[in-house]
Amino acid sequence: MSGRVYLLGYAAPGAAGQLEQWMADTSVVLVDIRLAARSRWMREWNKGWLVKRWGDRYVHESRLGNVNYQDRRQPIAICDLPGGLAVVTDLLSQDRSVVLLCACADESLCHRRVVAEALASLET
Repeated sequence: MSGRVYLLGYAAPGAAGQLEQWMADTSVVLVDIRLAARSRWMREWNKGWLVKRWGDRYVHESRLGNVNYQDRRQPIAICDLPGGLAVVTDLLSQDRSVVLLCACADESLCHRRVVAEALASLET
C-alpha cells in the first residue's frame, strides 16, 4: 500500500477546509465510513451533497461504520471490517490516498481510529 491515509471528523473545527486541501490532490478519494451517510445538523455532509461535490472520488463504505454509533456506552463495533478494509486497501494499492470520514470531532473516541489502526496492522 503506497497511498496515504487521512482521518477527518466533520464536527471538528476547520474540517471543511482541511478536506478541501486534501482533495485538491486529484489522487485522493473521500471514503465515508459512517454507517449512514447523513447528518441531521450539517446537510453539506450528507451523501447527496458529497457525491455532487466529489463525484467518483467519493465512496460510502458503510461496512466500516460503527454499529453502536448511537450509544456511546457501547464499545465500538465495526460492521464488516475485513470487507470494508478490502475496498480501502485496493484504493491504496492503486497509489490513491484516502480520507476516512465520519462525524466525530474527537478522533481518540472515534471508530475511524479503529479502522486506521486495522489498516496500519495490514502494512506490517
